[in-house]
Amino acid sequence: MNTLLLKYKNMISALVTIFVLGFGLLKFHSFYEERIEGLNKQIAEIEEKIRLAKEIQAKEAQIASLRGKFIPLDSYEFISLISGFIQEANLEIASLKPSSRSYGSSGRNEEGVVQRVILQLNTEGGFDDLTKFLKTVNQRDLNITISSMTIRRKDNEDKVRADIEITGLALNE
Repeated sequence: MNTLLLKYKNMISALVTIFVLGFGLLKFHSFYEERIEGLNKQIAEIEEKIRLAKEIQAKEAQIASLRGKFIPLDSYEFISLISGFIQEANLEIASLKPSSRSYGSSGRNEEGVVQRVILQLNTEGGFDDLTKFLKTVNQRDLNITISSMTIRRKDNEDKVRADIEITGLALNE
């Protein structure tokens, strides 16, 4: 038996070496396979985050374009905007003030995302000038509406007097 072992000593050494190397390679392979699997999961998570970031960026662009259609929440800025429209139309302002219905008792309506701002306008001028003002308001890409309007002709003149209620929508931010 001793001679048999000596005779196959090299072969046994080679088999043991192959077995040890095979076992080591198997462990090495499973270790890196787990790492590759973990890295693939991380890549999938990063790709999902990139997709969400692109989606958010597209939505932010949409929100920015919508935000531009709303009037300023500050009623003084809204008055200034409407005053500019009136001056463009060559009308005279008799009075222009925010309506008490625009805001709550705190001076600002805190409920909801959108808030109505109402202005009461009394103006005088030619009928063509009033039409120009209404066209200007209508052509602007803003959330402004003429809620009500009363037109009276001034006695013995070519002028009209208009009482106009203008409603604008502002974002509560």
